[in-house]
Amino acid sequence: FRNKVFLLPIFIFFDKVIFCSESSKASFPKLFLHIIRNKSQCIYNGVDSNLINKSNSSIEPNHFKIVTVSRLIKTKNIAMIIKALKLINNPKLNLTVIGDGSEKNHLIELTKQLDLKKNISFLGEISRKEVYKHLAESNLFISMSITEGFPVAVLEALASGTPLILSNIGPHIEILKSKDCIKLVDKNSPNDLSKEVLNFFEIGDKEVKELRQKC
Repeated sequence: FRNKVFLLPIFIFFDKVIFCSESSKASFPKLFLHIIRNKSQCIYNGVDSNLINKSNSSIEPNHFKIVTVSRLIKTKNIAMIIKALKLINNPKLNLTVIGDGSEKNHLIELTKQLDLKKNISFLGEISRKEVYKHLAESNLFISMSITEGFPVAVLEALASGTPLILSNIGPHIEILKSKDCIKLVDKNSPNDLSKEVLNFFEIGDKEVKELRQKC
C-alpha cells in the first residue's frame, strides 16, 4: 500500500509513463491506469541479437544441457526446476544455473538433498558474453518465474536459438505470440515441467534444428 501511495504522484504529474510490457501495465491498479490513459506507452525490453549471434559455441553430441538465467530469489521459482529434474532422474540431463541471490544456499542444499549434485551446477554471476556462450551451447532454456516484467534472459535465449519452456504467466504468454519453439507449463507443477523436458529430450536432431531456427 505504501508503494502505491508513493507512485501516485508520479502517475499524476509525470508527462509520460513507460511500461516494459502490456502485462506489466495490466498489473497496475485500475485507478492508476485511468489517470495515465492518454500518456502511457509500452516499449519492450530488447537485446543485442547481433552480439548474441557472434557466439561460436555449439551443442555437444550425446549431451543434454538445460540452462536457466535468473536472480536466485523465491519469485524466480528455481526450486521447481530442480524438483522436475529429480522426477525425470536421468543422468544424461544437466542443469546450469546462472545468477546469484538470497535463495542460492537454499537451492544448493535442495540439490544435495535430492542427490543431484552431479547434474546441477551453480555458476553465480558471470559476464553477458559468457551467458550468451552457455545459451548457445544449451539444448533447452527454462524459466518458471511466478512474476516478470518482460524477461531479458528469455529474449536472449530466443536470440541464441535455444528452445524454451516457460511458466504460464502474462509476460511469457506475450512473448509466446507467433513462437512455436516455446512451451508453456503450469508454474506450480513440477510434474508437467518434467514431461515437457522429456519431450524436448526425446525429439530427433532434425526437429531440434527446425526449433532453433524458429527461435
